Amino acid sequence: MTQETFNPAEQFLLRQWSDARRLEMAMESTRQKYQGVWERIQERIAQEHPDLDWSRLYVKQFWSKGSAGFGRKTWPGADKEWAPGIWFDNVRLEVLSDPDEPPPEAYLWIKPLAKAGVNPEGVIAAGARALARMTPEQKSSSGLAAADGDSALSCAMPPKGELLDMLLQRDSQPFIDAIMARVAALATFTSLIDDAVQGAKGQRTKA
Repeated sequence: MTQETFNPAEQFLLRQWSDARRLEMAMESTRQKYQGVWERIQERIAQEHPDLDWSRLYVKQFWSKGSAGFGRKTWPGADKEWAPGIWFDNVRLEVLSDPDEPPPEAYLWIKPLAKAGVNPEGVIAAGARALARMTPEQKSSSGLAAADGDSALSCAMPPKGELLDMLLQRDSQPFIDAIMARVAALATFTSLIDDAVQGAKGQRTKA
């Protein structure tokens, strides 16, 4: 039996090639505009949280599920592509629009600290103590919670559908505001990383 060179989906595309190409170009333009929205977030963070002077945006690359990170140049790993700080994950458009993909996340990521001789467990414990001092109302309004071993704290994100709706409203301002609210909540606890880094430096000096 002769096998077809193109499968049914590819055959359909070949018959609709001009329309498919226009759709392909429109999708790439949409990705670029989405990148621009995150660059506006980057600018607002620089204005409102100038201490967060390190950032990386991987929101349209296909090798990632969509990540954006914001930290400090003085933290370990700042010379790398992945450093400790406030990170957003699963925010690429292909992931946000697919119900079978993981939900968006926001958290204070500390895993890279271990490579610099900083004990992540101490940061996690400090984060737990900070959460314990918050009232239930404060926890609920901030969306903050304990995270896994790679992160000190997490911050609840809106569902995918809501985020996409926000992206389409008022020049994407509701989307930007939603992300900035998570940045503000997590930025309150970046001192946990500062304290751990300084503590590790002090121990090395004594040694």
